[in-house]
Amino acid sequence: MTDLAAELARLPEPVRDLALDVAALFETLDLGHYVLAISGSTSKGTWVRDRSDIDFRPYLGAELPPEEVGPRLIEPFEAVADRWRAKGFLLDEIGPFQISRVESWLDAWLAGSIEAPQFVWTLWGYRPMPDILNMVAVAGDLDLVARWRERAARYPDAAQQAVYARYRPTLTYWPGDYHYRNKVEKGDVVFLHGVTDTMVHAIAEVLCARNRRWFTGDGNVLHTLDALEVKPEACTDRIRAILYPAPGDDLLARQREDLCALANETLALLEP
Repeated sequence: MTDLAAELARLPEPVRDLALDVAALFETLDLGHYVLAISGSTSKGTWVRDRSDIDFRPYLGAELPPEEVGPRLIEPFEAVADRWRAKGFLLDEIGPFQISRVESWLDAWLAGSIEAPQFVWTLWGYRPMPDILNMVAVAGDLDLVARWRERAARYPDAAQQAVYARYRPTLTYWPGDYHYRNKVEKGDVVFLHGVTDTMVHAIAEVLCARNRRWFTGDGNVLHTLDALEVKPEACTDRIRAILYPAPGDDLLARQREDLCALANETLALLEP
């Protein structure tokens, strides 16, 4: 049996009373089988007061008819949320997720199908696994989230090999590509920005896979990389310098040279 007090202890102390208030509301709603969880930075240990929002996510066993989502879920939540917003907390908007959707995400990613759902608020697609792994359940079927977390704590070979297959070619191709070298000489900054973003993203993906850790998505990537055991020396400092190189006439050439060196060092760390 999952203990609510233990779940609340996983949250930042200033958020706990807020979570209990929202949980009390949900206990009064007619939602059938459900669990209310907190995800995002609040559950991952990167929440900062006044800079981070709080993501409440209700997972429902049965889908609500579209015309009932507002009066049965969103409007009651907003009434409580507005009280806490007035106290300076940033609460994200809420919307229903399906329990079956989470189960399907777990099945797919653990089997090596790493298709990230695309939402407008993501850069590289939504990454469900780190959210599931760090969820904090505050109302409803708390045991369900505990079982989800237990499954998400695995990082199987199938997932690692799928990440390698998708992102390793990026790191093997671009360092030797003459187009990349020529674009540096031409000063094609839009193209170079795209290559830099693509390669840095690929480096982060494969390093997480090498360490059997789910890639965090588009937030706090360097925080995630800092915690990895296996990575190139001074990895995050080098990424910062690559993304924001010191001014100079050779800025683009230095950026390419440093990025290609980091890519090659990353490749050397990967398992076959």
